[in-house]
Amino acid sequence: MLGEEVVEVLPRRTLLTRPSRSARGVQILAANVDTVVVTVPVDRGLNQKMAERLTVMAWDSGAVPVLALTKCDACVDVPETITQARPLVPGVEVVATSSVTGEGVERLRELMGPGTTSTLLGASGVGKTSLLNLLGDHDERVAAVARDGEGRHTTTTRRLHPVTGGGVLIDLPGIRALDLSASQEAITDVFTEIAELAEGCRFSDCTHEHEPGCAVRHAVGSGQMPKRRLDAWDAIQRQMAHEARKNDPIARAAEKAKWKAVSKGIRRRERG
Repeated sequence: MLGEEVVEVLPRRTLLTRPSRSARGVQILAANVDTVVVTVPVDRGLNQKMAERLTVMAWDSGAVPVLALTKCDACVDVPETITQARPLVPGVEVVATSSVTGEGVERLRELMGPGTTSTLLGASGVGKTSLLNLLGDHDERVAAVARDGEGRHTTTTRRLHPVTGGGVLIDLPGIRALDLSASQEAITDVFTEIAELAEGCRFSDCTHEHEPGCAVRHAVGSGQMPKRRLDAWDAIQRQMAHEARKNDPIARAAEKAKWKAVSKGIRRRERG
């Protein structure tokens, strides 16, 4: 009401963030969320990178992640897709959903029960708004699917909506890039098999790249773990290092000096 004053600002229990696109630091997407529903479409196959990275973001927020596979009505083999998804997000419930048939909507409502705050996290056009409409009997605008099968971006602002059954849901704009700014703990939550295997490495600070006695690379070579998982973990680690340098002037200067020295060495060899 007009005339009322803010008495107290409570500390944030959870915080969903992503790297800032315009400057150093992070962009806050939502706060005090209990459940982050990671939405990944499966109408044209499972995007494993999307599932892994968005789940890392969800774990890092401090909230409970749930993986919702959307557009399952257009998926060729839903049970097989669920089987493929589960190892990507260990410890996370996977829910097959469809805004056409209503599959999985009741389970999501149960997870967004009375007194809880949830949010839908995903790329533009993955079906978040369609799910929102079913979860709370809303009528938010949904754009038609493009000719190439891609959904269109419709949500541009953050809004809080009631969910049938008592919870509330924050509708976020779609994530346009899969950049990350997360803790090592959140990464470990998604790549648990790598963390467990790393305990058998010869060196405690093994990077799993070229060190002798690396249990992780041995597991890949023996077929115990898919190479794609190690590649995905490594790509995330490299991005985390990049984000750290971006926010650390000393680290940025050291990296710049390193590549300047490399460039000079190449030029000297070319002249010689």
